[in-house]
Amino acid sequence: RAIFSLDGGWKFELQGSAPLAPCAAGTWTTDLTDRQTLGLKQVAAITEVRCAEECCADATCDTYQFCNTSSCGAGPPQQPVCWVGAYTETR
Repeated sequence: RAIFSLDGGWKFELQGSAPLAPCAAGTWTTDLTDRQTLGLKQVAAITEVRCAEECCADATCDTYQFCNTSSCGAGPPQQPVCWVGAYTETR
């Protein structure tokens, strides 16, 4: 049997998210635990730190919500989700 290398000298680089600057100390002063803020947009962030950084990188964002449990209402159970945007109202 023949063995063929499919490598061909290719080099791959995982294209992850670009690094973001951390949020300034004291950025988040209001805890909205167990509240849902309406009107936010979902972004790709799988940690709460990254979720906050996504918000800090957007000049119009003042609120982020991160959830990594099945109670979020989005994604399969234990799929982290992050929403960012401007605070409007909660329920």
